[in-house]
Amino acid sequence: MVRSPTKAGPARTDQDLLVAIEAIYAAALSPDLWPAALSRIADLCGAKWTILSAIPINPISPGTTVQNEEGDP
Repeated sequence: MVRSPTKAGPARTDQDLLVAIEAIYAAALSPDLWPAALSRIADLCGAKWTILSAIPINPISPGTTVQNEEGDP
């Protein structure tokens, strides 16, 4: 069983981990789902904010940064 890294938060279950992994796979296929996936990861880790940055190898191509749905813009 996966447990929350913080003692104040609720215990996390294996199902919570599987839901987060499923959200990551879905977001990999549909980038507009990344905010929701990052929210699942934040919940799983007991975090308030998560961020994902992709930096391209080709400096001409733009990179991207995404944060969880509840993150502070």
